[in-house]
Amino acid sequence: MAPVGGNARATNYDYTKGKLGDLIDIMIVEKCRLFVSAVGVPPKWAVEKLHKAGIPVMNMVGAPKHVAKALSVGVDIICAQGGEGGGHTGDIATSVLIPKIVDIVKGHKSPLTGGPISVVAAGGIYDGRGLAMSLCMGADAVWVGTRFVAAKEANSSPLHKKAVVQADFTDTIRTIIFSVSGLIDSVKTSEEIVNEMVTDCVQILKNVQKLIAPTPKL
Repeated sequence: MAPVGGNARATNYDYTKGKLGDLIDIMIVEKCRLFVSAVGVPPKWAVEKLHKAGIPVMNMVGAPKHVAKALSVGVDIICAQGGEGGGHTGDIATSVLIPKIVDIVKGHKSPLTGGPISVVAAGGIYDGRGLAMSLCMGADAVWVGTRFVAAKEANSSPLHKKAVVQADFTDTIRTIIFSVSGLIDSVKTSEEIVNEMVTDCVQILKNVQKLIAPTPKL
């Protein structure tokens, strides 16, 4: 894959071993709904091929400087992953990165849909509060990772799930995974996780509305 920025993680290795075109063909045949690229920007020819098949392309970024290159190849969605996220694409906090990326993509259009470029927030998001925060900062959606390691349907082992649930903040190490493990306290179904997240988010946003005075008084 092409490099992303001068300070990108020291790996521009092609994990597909030259088979990206073949893999994209399989995605098209299988009617995949989304193509996601991380640790690099996909080649422009790949994006165009996916677009011809009606498949949107999302690029994960960890810093504002990475956005321009992603937009230059025609991606439709930017996933802004803060340093709290598993995979740690950068050191910028989610709360700082999201609004900056939202500002950068304003005015840019998706080559596939013709609509605005969407921003997906990621990094330390595990419940309705994180979802509400992301929406308030201008994101269109969230990308949740570690929370679903502790989902009943996940292929992770029972020991793995137990480790995530029992971890506290002293067990969370700044490596490449599990920044929010200290906040996850139970194993639930994916449906329960999503429903709880959305329900809590809606309630939080309703509560925030109560703080808005109908007529500001100075």
